[in-house]
Amino acid sequence: TENPERIIALEWTYAEDLLALGVQPTGVADIAGYDNWLTIPIALDEAVVDVGTRQEPNLEQIAALDPDLIIAPSFRVSENFDDLSAIAPTLAFDAYPTDGTPHYDEMVNTLNTIALATGREAEAEQVLADLEASFDRAATALADAGLAGETFILAQGFLSSDEPTFRLFTDNAMAVELLAKIGLENAWDDVPQLYGYTQIGIEGFAEVGDTHFIYVAQDEYQ
Repeated sequence: TENPERIIALEWTYAEDLLALGVQPTGVADIAGYDNWLTIPIALDEAVVDVGTRQEPNLEQIAALDPDLIIAPSFRVSENFDDLSAIAPTLAFDAYPTDGTPHYDEMVNTLNTIALATGREAEAEQVLADLEASFDRAATALADAGLAGETFILAQGFLSSDEPTFRLFTDNAMAVELLAKIGLENAWDDVPQLYGYTQIGIEGFAEVGDTHFIYVAQDEYQ
């Protein structure tokens, strides 16, 4: 459909892409989870319909919304892609490319593809220009503070079977790439991993020298 207006996003990141392009989706999977995990300046409209979980979207509900386009992650819709495509043209993206494409580049390619499908190429160009400008501002602020070129590790911490467990992010992870774009250097030098992180126990930190420690943790794991 040329310039589709009724669009279903079956993964939160694609809802975020649509909002960034100035498009309110018609339906999104797991809106409660989206509201819990994503904090962005543009809110989902109250009219956006919840279409089930990201793992098992409700096909009947999606069909009832009569969408022009469905956007989904390929790894979640491999089994029901044909069913979704029978409802509306379906775009499926792989956020974790097996060909080694950095996650940031995949994100840009996906945004541009969604922009092309929705007739929002100019908006995508502006969004990406604004993003680059924000990198420049952050890099300047770091340089002014005498912190350009500093090293870091980025971790996500949680308990696994009551054991402190950490994901240390590798160079191809999007969050690490963002920090590199503003002039910092990743001190965790493991080879790039498919999902962008190495999982370690607390003893794994023995391999890390003196560096800045940036971490993400849910409240109960602080």
